[in-house]
Amino acid sequence: MIDTDEEQRKCLVAAIEQVVPLSDEVRQAFLSVSRRIFVPTYYRREGSVLDWTLVDTADAAYTDQALVTKIDPISKLPSSSSSQPSLMAMKLEALDLRPGQRVLEIGTGTGYNAALIASLVGASDRVISIDIDDDLVEKAT
Repeated sequence: MIDTDEEQRKCLVAAIEQVVPLSDEVRQAFLSVSRRIFVPTYYRREGSVLDWTLVDTADAAYTDQALVTKIDPISKLPSSSSSQPSLMAMKLEALDLRPGQRVLEIGTGTGYNAALIASLVGASDRVISIDIDDDLVEKAT
């Protein structure tokens, strides 16, 4: 187990860079924003497709994998997740965000991506993130 959140973020960046080259700006965003704050728990599949256990994220927050963050109570299938960080990095690189820009994000999820975007554009008040799921929005704020 790695000791500090900062060290874990460095390991995550190293894992992302195995998949996608990062600009200095996107690298710094991943180094400065804690994924664990936005994904303190996740659902891990146990046994069958419909058996899920809510677990503390711990080191899993800093792996390059998507983490299921919400299960639909009726279907028992995932209805929200924190995307795989390398995929998020690819999208952020493609956006080529710059300080001072304003961004509208559709699909708040955990809020982690919005925090990364805010790091890139220079302020959280330049990022508006919306979602149709009220409880996701409340957890993300």
